[in-house]
Amino acid sequence: LGGDFFYSEPKPLCIKMIDEDELSSIRESDSYIPKGLQQAFMSFLVSASDLSLSGKNVCNFMIHPSVKISDQDDTATKIAEFMNLLLKADESEIRKGIEQAWKDLHDTKPDIKPLEEVCCKALSLLDENNQKITLNVMNSQNEYASSYETGFNIIVGGNTLGRGITFPALQTIYYCRKSRMPQADTYWQHCRMFGYDRDRGLMRIFIPQSIFKTFTDMNYANMAMIKQIEKNPVDQLRLIYPPTIRPTRRNVIENNSLVIIAGGVNYFPFYPSEKNTQKLDNILSSYNDESEVNIDFLIDIIENISLKSEEDWSPQSFINCLKAWKASKEPGCTLAKLIVRRDRNIAYGTGTLLSPTDRNKSDNEKDKPVLILYRVNGQKQLGWNGYPLWIPNIKMPGGKFFYNTVN
Repeated sequence: LGGDFFYSEPKPLCIKMIDEDELSSIRESDSYIPKGLQQAFMSFLVSASDLSLSGKNVCNFMIHPSVKISDQDDTATKIAEFMNLLLKADESEIRKGIEQAWKDLHDTKPDIKPLEEVCCKALSLLDENNQKITLNVMNSQNEYASSYETGFNIIVGGNTLGRGITFPALQTIYYCRKSRMPQADTYWQHCRMFGYDRDRGLMRIFIPQSIFKTFTDMNYANMAMIKQIEKNPVDQLRLIYPPTIRPTRRNVIENNSLVIIAGGVNYFPFYPSEKNTQKLDNILSSYNDESEVNIDFLIDIIENISLKSEEDWSPQSFINCLKAWKASKEPGCTLAKLIVRRDRNIAYGTGTLLSPTDRNKSDNEKDKPVLILYRVNGQKQLGWNGYPLWIPNIKMPGGKFFYNTVN
């Protein structure tokens, strides 16, 4: 199962969004197991039951909360408490959770075993006398099994999970680790675990929207690189990654602040802000629909874009890219496409925000930068702060890869 199976737009059915701050709930000793982790466990339980009924004796569930050992221990404690709670719970309540997970998995695996059979098997797996489900913590302070080729296993860990370890029948993944500067090779080390003897219909990844966006950006950049390999000589290839993502660890590449932006890929910020809405209203007052503009105007617009965080979208990086493009002497390098849309009622965290029409317009523009600006009304009921804001989406010319350094 490749990157497109998990990380593409629209969001695949195997991806299940969890709250952005579930890790805080895990860290609170007196709090209940957070909803996303609870749903991930029930999905694993149903997957294990279906596989067991099909004569298979292995199903694994990987949980990666953070690199901190304390977070890993807290997560394991929450899972153990939840399993103990299920042992004492009324059977009808357990069946509700099993049925919810079964219906979700049925969407991608119509031939999943019948609900009643799965319920009976799940209850037997939870039976403390059978001890069918094992819980393991993998880190420097805990011993762990060298093989997970048999049994129904829950594995909680941090960096240990991403360094050459693979798990057979890994069907459920819970991932809430965040990094201020995500590294592209770390992403691929984690994704390497997704590709071994999986039942694609039972695959589920529970992940926050922001991490899903970062992984999707990385996947699009990787696919752009593959297309360049297919169409051009290898000696013309440049490595390509989204802003704020180091190509690798500091001891692998000396320039640890290298940013590489892929042309032909749409980039938008996950943390927009309404701070400069009035400024942008004034700048864009005479622009509607789409226009061909001077590239300096795009730079002026981006200089006035305000973000709550520049973790995944650095205005200065794109300004540097536009300046480099202007200086490249390529045909038409002083021109850009500007698309302006107003009065948008879009919920927070809904992917790239682009309508199919605007995505096609962007895709069809191959040879110049494209900046699409949506003025979102920002209603609270849609997840915003109640104020209008401008959200940018930029795409550099296709087939060009832009290197930049950040402080």
